[in-house]
Amino acid sequence: TISNEDILQHLMGDNFAEQMLAQGMDPHYPETVVGIKQRYWTHLVGTPPNHEEENCVDLGAKAVEQLLADLALSPDDIDCLILASTTPHKTTTSSACAVAAATGIQAPCFDLKAGCSTGVYALLNAAMHVHAGFHRVLLVAAETPSKYPTPQLQETVMGVGDGAVAFLLGPGASHQGPLGAFLGADGELGKLVNTPGLLPPTQAAIEAGEYYYHGNGAALKEAVPVRYIDAMEGALAQAGMTAQAIDWNIPHQVNRSLTQH
Repeated sequence: TISNEDILQHLMGDNFAEQMLAQGMDPHYPETVVGIKQRYWTHLVGTPPNHEEENCVDLGAKAVEQLLADLALSPDDIDCLILASTTPHKTTTSSACAVAAATGIQAPCFDLKAGCSTGVYALLNAAMHVHAGFHRVLLVAAETPSKYPTPQLQETVMGVGDGAVAFLLGPGASHQGPLGAFLGADGELGKLVNTPGLLPPTQAAIEAGEYYYHGNGAALKEAVPVRYIDAMEGALAQAGMTAQAIDWNIPHQVNRSLTQH
């Protein structure tokens, strides 16, 4: 468990508060701007990579085992497994198949990767599989982004946390499940996020720091809100509803200031 204070102390030293105040910065800005107090990491950002650390498969398998236990189901009850992750454990191996192997599941498995919207894409994909006739679809979302941020960029480091969750989807009544959905993509916006470089990595690229990631905060702040509204209005229109009918709005956005914007 890593708090904001832990990160600042790790990156700047014990006198981080004095350093920040001297630079005109509020030591509490991570919570104010990003909206996060603490997070879980499998890797201490800024330290050498360690393959003994947990990865998305390890976390995903734990989530699956807990869900099956809670529902009193066996691995044989699963008809399909979808793993949503932007941080797979290997370059080519299916992380979904690795989760299945770790939990005893023998069913069709595949990975789904769609950037920061991976979880939303995967949830709708799982629902479509249910409509296609799969009785029990297991959706696992697992991420370990702590292994990739640029240590020198505090805001990027503050915004990453590791974890996993598992959902079981199956047939239900007509009023259950997604009432409306809107999916979209704009690949040109990928230029605003500097993601780890081409695979396989070269030694020169690793030494040049090309396998860290960070985003253009100012540009993203302009690009995200309008598209978020478009997606929200599109889903409402498909469901035949208005914003006034909504009881809960759970924004898919790591940055509090962008959400409020």
